[in-house]
Amino acid sequence: MVVKNFLILIVFGFIVGSCSRCKTCTSGSTLVPLESTICREDFDNGSEYRNAIKDLEEYGWECN
Repeated sequence: MVVKNFLILIVFGFIVGSCSRCKTCTSGSTLVPLESTICREDFDNGSEYRNAIKDLEEYGWECN
């Protein structure tokens, strides 16, 4: 039973670890709308990732 639970925990860890945290951001421009995908793994830490999204949103981009 313990081994089974341990294996389930390992599999769950791999699934969660392989998930990518990305946001798709679109510009608010009506002439030429732009789209960019920002992914957490492209940054050294979470703070840089959040700041990049915040900077885009300050320039009128929408990130989801």
